[in-house]
Amino acid sequence: MGKIKYEKDSNERLQRCRSVGHDPDFSSCTSKEEKIAQAIELIKQEKVAEAVAIYQELEDVQDTILLNRLGDVYADGKGIEQDSVKALTFYDKSANLGNPYAMVEIGLAYEYAKGGYKKDTKEAFKWIKKSANQGNELANRWLRSVWID
Repeated sequence: MGKIKYEKDSNERLQRCRSVGHDPDFSSCTSKEEKIAQAIELIKQEKVAEAVAIYQELEDVQDTILLNRLGDVYADGKGIEQDSVKALTFYDKSANLGNPYAMVEIGLAYEYAKGGYKKDTKEAFKWIKKSANQGNELANRWLRSVWID
């Protein structure tokens, strides 16, 4: 399972929502899945504030792609004020739902004491190993370079 799979899932969701008769800009989206697809598309278009507004109106978002992307935009400060604590909040939700890329971010937060996380090498290893076990090659390379060499 790799980043390509997550991109594919996102694109398939987007196509499903568009295929049910909604206009391409999602102005008439109503279901939670459609709203999530709209938010993901807005992030791709670098309309981050609009995506965050959609996220905030949804309850109990369990979509790992959207949560991870929101983590990315807060981490990078791309289209929104950079905020590592908010980024890690989104990564944490996504990681706990099984997203291997978010797991790496949480592992690195523990390893480097980022965003309010206390340094904890064992916890870092646990998260990055969990990601590697899901086939994340970046996590595998990191494990080999840091803990095996």
